[in-house]
Amino acid sequence: HANPDSHANPDSHANPDSHANPDSHAEFTTRAGEEWLNALHQRLLANSPTVEQLAGGDEPWEFTLSEAGAAREGWRTGAGSFGTAFRNIQPGTPWTAPALRLRRNFRFAPSAAEPYLLHWAIRGAQLDIRLNGELVLQANGDGPEGAAFLSLKGLPALRGGDNLITIDARRAPNSPHAAFDARLIAVTGDKLAFADPQLTRRPEYPLTALDNGAASLTLLAPLFTHIRGPRGRPATVPPSITFLRDLGPATPEQAYYALLSARSTGFDGVALRLAASTPAQREESELTIRNIQEWMNAQPGPAPQLHITGLTAPDFAAKGPRASLFFQPTPEKPTPPAAVALTGFPGSAGAWLDHLRLLLQAAQSQWPLHVEAATPNLFAYATYLLGVESRSPSAPVRLALPLAELDEHLFWPIGEPTETTPPAQLDRMKAPGTAIYQRRFANGLVAVNPGGLAQTLRLDTSLLDPATRLVSQRFELPPRSAKILLRPGTPGLADRMQ
Repeated sequence: HANPDSHANPDSHANPDSHANPDSHAEFTTRAGEEWLNALHQRLLANSPTVEQLAGGDEPWEFTLSEAGAAREGWRTGAGSFGTAFRNIQPGTPWTAPALRLRRNFRFAPSAAEPYLLHWAIRGAQLDIRLNGELVLQANGDGPEGAAFLSLKGLPALRGGDNLITIDARRAPNSPHAAFDARLIAVTGDKLAFADPQLTRRPEYPLTALDNGAASLTLLAPLFTHIRGPRGRPATVPPSITFLRDLGPATPEQAYYALLSARSTGFDGVALRLAASTPAQREESELTIRNIQEWMNAQPGPAPQLHITGLTAPDFAAKGPRASLFFQPTPEKPTPPAAVALTGFPGSAGAWLDHLRLLLQAAQSQWPLHVEAATPNLFAYATYLLGVESRSPSAPVRLALPLAELDEHLFWPIGEPTETTPPAQLDRMKAPGTAIYQRRFANGLVAVNPGGLAQTLRLDTSLLDPATRLVSQRFELPPRSAKILLRPGTPGLADRMQ
């Protein structure tokens, strides 16, 4: 993601109000620039992959609503996905019949591009995938959402020259929302050129990655370089990050099936969205947790993690016993879930303080709270840093992000926090004479402006803004913005800023 233009003009970061040492700034910029240029050079040397769409995406499939072998199959063309509208899925081709068949001819030269099939199936869609008439994969969407990418190159049925791939889809009984999609692509070049560096790096603070299944899979073909890792785990999610399948408001049965298949599909567990705004909703949600846990306890081996999401700051009601209710045993749920997520973090302008207060309370009480970022940007991450207490991989408080390539600010070496503020004393975090909330760390400072007016942060010593490479004692923070500021000599900083 390097941008050569951002480093083209050495004067582009000049600030007449800066009190920085120009020599230290130049020395750091030179060292960081050399590291950046070396990383870019290595990437340009790699044989960057190209992806050609053979079927699906912009290339429609041939399909028929007749069973395989029917006398009159009536082939037409249509774009995926196939099914009925449900939640975040808007099908390209409606499918309500009991069966549907797709087909596509393609050519394969053993020395050229490598063919792959990417597919997902949900809500009762059952797929039989055949290559030149031979069954190569069955995908079942009855319970957990089935999603995979399949290399065709190593299959005995694949032959040089012309090939035919077919997908027979069936709708399970009582499955009005069954849906599926598939893409056939050809990949040329080094698929790993852009993926490997992510596997070797650990984010500065513990994170949880959320994958909501079908929606993210629409991105697989153009982002094929990110489809790699142990057990199908995307390469953009290092092993140090907890990786969860976000089920949304699924039924207890669907959550159970997803947990059963979690390990085999590369997930550490599932996130289930529950309601808790009223006492009746809380009781029902706790019974749901109990039922799922009892079903999983009957299975051999360690169970994948069950996380609960969908809760808002008022659900926790920070004043009173409800604040810790979700993390403690109750008669309805003798065993609390592995973690509970606060959604919509860090909140709107009016709710930001409530989110920060709850985060502080959870971190200082060691509650397993995950704050689920509505938008995974620097503002959300910096707000999280204002309250987090530990960088340990087993820390109970984490930032949860939607599945995406990790932004560089997640790797900046800010270090451990050097100060802690009680939740009831948030005003102590304000920078003097401003509406900025700040917190000191071993290697720098985090500053957040949650309000609607621009603010100016003035410091006693010069710090570096890694986003702009500006070293200064004065920084401007627009409304709803944040800065992570580091000491220019921080060990490992140049490596983290490639």
